[in-house]
Amino acid sequence: MNLFAERLRKIRKEMGLTQEDLADGIGISTSTIISYEKGKTHPKYHRARRLEEYLGVSIDWLCGMDVEEPEMIEVPLYRIPAPGTPLLRETNLLGTASVILHYGVSQCLLVKDDSMAGFGIRKGDQVGFRRQEWLRTGDIAVVDVKGKGVLIRRVKIEDDGRMQLIPHWEGRPHPWKDAEVIETDKDGKLAGCRIIGKVIRG
Repeated sequence: MNLFAERLRKIRKEMGLTQEDLADGIGISTSTIISYEKGKTHPKYHRARRLEEYLGVSIDWLCGMDVEEPEMIEVPLYRIPAPGTPLLRETNLLGTASVILHYGVSQCLLVKDDSMAGFGIRKGDQVGFRRQEWLRTGDIAVVDVKGKGVLIRRVKIEDDGRMQLIPHWEGRPHPWKDAEVIETDKDGKLAGCRIIGKVIRG
């Protein structure tokens, strides 16, 4: 087995992801991930970049190169507040967290439950995210839902603009059955939900 295949399999398992999870997360088929992990094929550049961003490791590392220790920075670490309370308030600030500069993380959250444990994000973990207002299917997002507060969820964007927020409880084989659908208003904007950012793994 080549180093790319070994390292891809290693980081996927360390993150608690199945081959299906990883394939869904970057928008390719499970058979392609299996082929990568068996060393039969290698991803083209654009797919390698998606793997890099999703898994939080560099292309160089995935390809078996010895790379220098990444440069670290400190970013604010927040607790998830009660529903109706804005996230980025000083009263929710717990301190700082160290993150890799390269990945563009602007804040971190202290995870409060195991609703994403099936994706390797568990209660007590610190999850970094990048502030942005757009998402694509497969992203793990930080969103503020009216009446429910700040949530970390995997996203699926429907053709009509609606957005599914999918939890990944460990051991539940069909996570989409627990999904919450965010409708759009007459202007095509998400109703009762504000996108705060995208989770950056790593």
